[in-house]
Amino acid sequence: MAYRLSSTHPLDTLVQNLFQNAAQNTKGEQAPTRYRPLVDLIESDTAYLVQVELPGFDPDALELVFEGRNMTLKGEKTLPALDESAQAHLRERSGGTFERSFTFPRAVDPEAIQARFKHGVLTVEVAKRPEAQPHRVKIEVTD
Repeated sequence: MAYRLSSTHPLDTLVQNLFQNAAQNTKGEQAPTRYRPLVDLIESDTAYLVQVELPGFDPDALELVFEGRNMTLKGEKTLPALDESAQAHLRERSGGTFERSFTFPRAVDPEAIQARFKHGVLTVEVAKRPEAQPHRVKIEVTD
C-alpha cells in the first residue's frame, strides 16, 4: 500500500507530551497546543479503513476533506474555562488543534467515502475502485 502520513518522529511526540503540562499558567489554564490523535490505517480487499482516536472532541469541530488522492482531517478540542473564583490544582486533560494528511493510491473511489463518529473514534472508510479489488479467476480443466 502506498500512503504517506504527514507526521513527526515518535520521539518528538513523546517530548511534546512530557512538557505539555508545564505550559499551564497560574490559573491552571492550558496554553494552546498541538493535539496529536492516534491513527490506525488498515487495508482490506475492498477498502482502506482510517480510525482516529478523538476522545472529548465535538464532531462539529472536525473537518474532513478528500481532494484528489489526499485526505486531510483537521480538528480542535477546547477545554472549558475555569470560573474566576475557581483554582485548578491539577489539569491533565489537554486540548488544541491538529491536522493529519494521508495520500492514498490511485485505486480509491473518492465518491464512495463514509465517515462515522462513535464513542470518540472517527472511522473513515475509503473504498477501492472495483478494478483495484482482487478477483478470483476460475481455472478450467481441459482434457
